[in-house]
Amino acid sequence: MRWRSLASIAVMAGFMAVAGGATSSARPGKPAVGLAQKCAKYSVRTQIAGRVVCLRDGRRCRAHLERRYQRYGFHCSSGFLTTTWRRLERPLHIPSINPEAICPVSDVARGIDFHSRGVGPGSGPGPVFPAPFSPDATQPLSDFTVSPGWHGGKHALFTLPGYPGPALIRGRQLDGSGVVTFASNEIRGAPNLANPKPELRLGADIPNVVHTFFFLMPPGCYAYQIDGTTFSYLVVFQVRTD
Repeated sequence: MRWRSLASIAVMAGFMAVAGGATSSARPGKPAVGLAQKCAKYSVRTQIAGRVVCLRDGRRCRAHLERRYQRYGFHCSSGFLTTTWRRLERPLHIPSINPEAICPVSDVARGIDFHSRGVGPGSGPGPVFPAPFSPDATQPLSDFTVSPGWHGGKHALFTLPGYPGPALIRGRQLDGSGVVTFASNEIRGAPNLANPKPELRLGADIPNVVHTFFFLMPPGCYAYQIDGTTFSYLVVFQVRTD
């Protein structure tokens, strides 16, 4: 596979990630029920049992409030909150474009040392970044060229350590009807190579760097929709053929 650069066009208008709450001084493990004026990033601020609470993966919870947590897409498991997959299963907002239109590929993320994490330069706003699996890659995944007959490859997914929740990844073609399917032998519960699926679930308990196989029909302009506890954004890339 040969990577080639293309002038990146930010894909943000209309598809902005849902912003997390403002940073607070709360530490992991602090009870979720309690007065709170500010919530840490990637938290859901709401009221439960008459109190302002910050719902976030890994925070302590009370089993008798389970039904109320469920209302906001959380589950109280063994005394700690986890985001449910139902919360992440938002409708796809990947747009369609004319086949002759320029593919609005996503920018490479700035200010992150991907090389020290063992991957190539990641694309998109994060906190989950598709990236080349090799740290020595000189080009991101935003634009690459493949040989005739190619239908799939392998890349890394890097999640910022500050994001404690799960992520759901789905993909399809912007300038056509193609879909992206996934398989991985590193992610627990992921589809296997014999039966790839159109979605990939990254649990909150996986490592910050995992690798996945992806399959699609080139050429074309494609996008991943990445959904997390408090965000939903697109990472757009272009696949060319020789």
